[in-house]
Amino acid sequence: MRQKNDRFTRRLSGQELVLGCLILLPLFFYCNSYIGSAIVKWTILTFNLSITSTNANIWLNFVVDLITALVAVIILRKFIKRQWKDFMNNKLSIIVAGCFLGFFLNICANAIGSSIVKLFVDQSSSVNQQQVESLTKSIPAVMFFVTGFLAPIGEELIFRGVIFTGLRKYNRFLAYVVSAFLFGFIHVMNSVFAGNIFEMVQMIPYAFSGIVFAYIYESTDNIWASILTHMTNNIFALLVILF
Repeated sequence: MRQKNDRFTRRLSGQELVLGCLILLPLFFYCNSYIGSAIVKWTILTFNLSITSTNANIWLNFVVDLITALVAVIILRKFIKRQWKDFMNNKLSIIVAGCFLGFFLNICANAIGSSIVKLFVDQSSSVNQQQVESLTKSIPAVMFFVTGFLAPIGEELIFRGVIFTGLRKYNRFLAYVVSAFLFGFIHVMNSVFAGNIFEMVQMIPYAFSGIVFAYIYESTDNIWASILTHMTNNIFALLVILF
């Protein structure tokens, strides 16, 4: 069991926080999709590949999430190392919290969020969710790796590792609200910027999930717990799509 006087392992160093804010956040919110698109287009043109738009989107997601995860791991490597050491000392409690408690809370949060969405729009799922379903049915193996593993690692390091942790030491409520809002918004951002402003409503279930991920992270004091919750949630959703 953990002792109440355990070191506050969530805290980032000043260098990690600055690099996370100045490099990782802009990369994820703005540059990543452009870099990913450039790499995919260059590969197709260079090797004269014949590829459908669906397959191109799948590989774009792969490249984007891979870049995000790699850059996040490089920038936050010391933070990750500290968190991994803590995970190895408290494996059972973190796994239970991440894979079971977090999963249950997230199911409840999604149900509530989806119910709220239905009060405003008839469409039950976001454009992002519809795209995930379409891509998963096309190449399930790649989407399982991307959505089930890469995305949770990169997104948790950004939204809980940098945003939540950075704000948490100043204001706990603000940390929850901002990290959850941005996590929700990123899933509808492309549709909103394309002119579909009503898609903003669809961010509610994602934001509620963001609150759950932040709670699991905070309550265990370990980023691997929220990563496990995120992975469990995404893998379950992918299995539902396929079966």
